[in-house]
Amino acid sequence: MRALTVRPGDADSLAVTEVDEPSPGSGELLVEGLALGVCGTDREIAHGSYGWAPT
Repeated sequence: MRALTVRPGDADSLAVTEVDEPSPGSGELLVEGLALGVCGTDREIAHGSYGWAPT
């Protein structure tokens, strides 16, 4: 499946990558996202200007 990925602290690392589809565990379910929202904070993280990555 495709995933939008970013490496916190690495400016302009936003990329669409292929990743393995997750398998739900016991008592979990897998849902398909049909749409997403991007806010200003998301843009700052992708650009590398949000501050620091959580530890």
